[in-house]
Amino acid sequence: MSTIGAFAANNALITFVALGAIICKKLSLDPLVGVGIFFYCTFIGFCTGPMTAYIAQGIAGIPLYSVFAFRTILWLFCTLICL
Repeated sequence: MSTIGAFAANNALITFVALGAIICKKLSLDPLVGVGIFFYCTFIGFCTGPMTAYIAQGIAGIPLYSVFAFRTILWLFCTLICL
């Protein structure tokens, strides 16, 4: 889910949240846990992923992908914490 959030659109999240709620119901957990599992991972990828800054850097006039390596390392670190 972190990879989907980092490199793709977050529209796929809609399907997975429903799936997470169903899985958590079968495991006798709160459905909010299922929503949180998928939301947290997806938005960790979206917030720290290397593709997110592309639009913002274009608007700000900063060279595109100027800190791509740092953002990739940050994304991997945050994904590891998420796991």
